Amino acid sequence: RALVLGCGDSPIPEDLAEAGVAEVTAVDFSAVVVAAMVARTRDTQPRIRWLVADVRKLELPAGSFDIVLDVGLLDTVALGMEESPGRVVAQAHKALRHGGMFVSVSTQPPAFRSPLFEGRPFVDAWAIQTRSLPRNRSIDHRATGFDPEWEIGNLSVVIAEAQKDQEERREQEARRAEEDAKAEAREAEERRVREEAETVAAAKAQEEAAAQAAAEAAAAARVE
Repeated sequence: RALVLGCGDSPIPEDLAEAGVAEVTAVDFSAVVVAAMVARTRDTQPRIRWLVADVRKLELPAGSFDIVLDVGLLDTVALGMEESPGRVVAQAHKALRHGGMFVSVSTQPPAFRSPLFEGRPFVDAWAIQTRSLPRNRSIDHRATGFDPEWEIGNLSVVIAEAQKDQEERREQEARRAEEDAKAEAREAEERRVREEAETVAAAKAQEEAAAQAAAEAAAAARVE
């Protein structure tokens, strides 16, 4: 299940569907663009779901996607309101299942992109890796002044894995500990019942053996 943010008229949603992704949802704020994309894919990729929405205020079920993809969206949003990129990142986290991936492709160096993920929507919300991809055109060489390790002409790709909230982790661990304690208690009770049954059976066997021995002894005495 993939979610493409700020899809525009990009072929990415179609590429994902053709690659075998089971469910593809594409979001853009422009109703005109979305209508055009619906018409373009009506016969070729009718299963793609196209939505007109503000990526800063998505009304999608929490944890309903395995991957969220953004190609240049955060670059564009970052040119506007200061908090907008963080709101987009928070919405992506909400939409992803735990362990899901937000892949953000940018023309900016990783030094600019990665900080947008910090503390959004909470501390340690993401486990982040960065990659570099070649692009067909070069960028201003002055970019190395901001990030000396940045390879001119490359795109930066942030691969962010959605993590659980620390409080939620603690609650989950507590539930797991409680379940383990209950399982141990059940096993202990089953073991106690089993051992008690074995003890009763052994005592009964001893009584029967003693009774048999007594009966044999009595029979032998009568014969004598």
